Amino acid sequence: MMKWDVQPIEDASQQVSGDPVYVVLARSEQEPKWLEIHVVAQPTGDENSDKIQALGKAAGAAQAFAREARERRSEFTSTPNS
Repeated sequence: MMKWDVQPIEDASQQVSGDPVYVVLARSEQEPKWLEIHVVAQPTGDENSDKIQALGKAAGAAQAFAREARERRSEFTSTPNS
Protein backbone atom coordinates (compact mmCIF):
# COMPACT_ATOMS: atom_id res chain seq x y z
CA MET A 1 0.00 0.00 0.00
CA MET A 2 1.21 3.49 -0.82
CA LYS A 3 1.25 6.51 1.48
CA TRP A 4 0.75 9.92 -0.11
CA ASP A 5 1.07 13.52 1.04
CA VAL A 6 0.19 16.53 -1.14
CA GLN A 7 1.33 20.05 -0.28
CA PRO A 8 1.18 23.23 -2.36
CA ILE A 9 4.41 25.14 -2.93
CA GLU A 10 3.57 28.58 -1.58
CA ASP A 11 6.49 30.37 -3.28
CA ALA A 12 5.02 32.23 -6.27
CA SER A 13 8.35 31.97 -8.11
CA GLN A 14 7.79 28.20 -8.23
CA GLN A 15 4.56 28.55 -10.20
CA VAL A 16 4.49 27.58 -13.86
CA SER A 17 2.67 30.13 -16.03
CA GLY A 18 0.80 31.21 -12.90
CA ASP A 19 -0.49 27.69 -12.20
CA PRO A 20 0.16 26.23 -8.75
CA VAL A 21 2.86 23.64 -8.25
CA TYR A 22 2.34 20.86 -5.72
CA VAL A 23 4.85 18.59 -4.05
CA VAL A 24 3.53 15.06 -3.84
CA LEU A 25 5.39 12.70 -1.54
CA ALA A 26 4.84 8.99 -2.07
CA ARG A 27 6.27 5.83 -0.56
CA SER A 28 5.29 2.25 -0.03
CA GLU A 29 4.78 1.06 3.53
CA GLN A 30 7.95 -1.05 3.24
CA GLU A 31 10.13 1.81 1.97
CA PRO A 32 11.55 4.32 4.48
CA LYS A 33 12.34 6.97 1.86
CA TRP A 34 9.81 9.21 0.16
CA LEU A 35 9.71 9.80 -3.60
CA GLU A 36 9.20 13.53 -4.17
CA ILE A 37 7.28 14.53 -7.29
CA HIS A 38 6.56 18.13 -8.30
CA VAL A 39 3.48 18.58 -10.49
CA VAL A 40 1.55 21.51 -11.90
CA ALA A 41 -2.21 21.60 -11.32
CA GLN A 42 -4.62 23.59 -13.43
CA PRO A 43 -6.35 25.81 -10.87
CA THR A 44 -10.01 25.01 -10.35
CA GLY A 45 -10.69 27.48 -7.55
CA ASP A 46 -11.02 24.61 -5.08
CA GLU A 47 -7.84 23.60 -3.23
CA ASN A 48 -9.06 20.03 -2.63
CA SER A 49 -9.79 19.55 -6.34
CA ASP A 50 -6.36 20.94 -7.18
CA LYS A 51 -4.74 18.52 -4.71
CA ILE A 52 -6.66 15.57 -6.17
CA GLN A 53 -5.58 16.61 -9.67
CA ALA A 54 -1.95 16.86 -8.49
CA LEU A 55 -2.19 13.46 -6.82
CA GLY A 56 -3.51 11.89 -10.03
CA LYS A 57 -0.68 13.38 -12.09
CA ALA A 58 1.88 12.26 -9.52
CA ALA A 59 0.46 8.73 -9.42
CA GLY A 60 0.88 8.49 -13.19
CA ALA A 61 4.45 9.77 -12.93
CA ALA A 62 5.24 7.33 -10.10
CA GLN A 63 3.90 4.41 -12.15
CA ALA A 64 6.03 5.42 -15.14
CA PHE A 65 9.06 5.79 -12.84
CA ALA A 66 8.47 2.33 -11.32
CA ARG A 67 8.00 0.76 -14.76
CA GLU A 68 11.28 2.23 -16.03
CA ALA A 69 13.09 1.22 -12.83
CA ARG A 70 11.95 -2.39 -13.32
CA GLU A 71 13.14 -2.33 -16.93
CA ARG A 72 16.49 -0.83 -16.00
CA ARG A 73 16.97 -3.26 -13.13
CA SER A 74 17.01 -6.09 -15.67
CA GLU A 75 19.83 -4.26 -17.51
CA PHE A 76 21.96 -4.48 -14.39
CA THR A 77 21.00 -7.95 -13.21
CA SER A 78 21.09 -9.91 -16.47
CA THR A 79 24.33 -11.60 -17.39
CA PRO A 80 25.67 -11.18 -20.91
CA ASN A 81 25.64 -14.20 -23.19
CA SER A 82 29.15 -15.47 -23.72
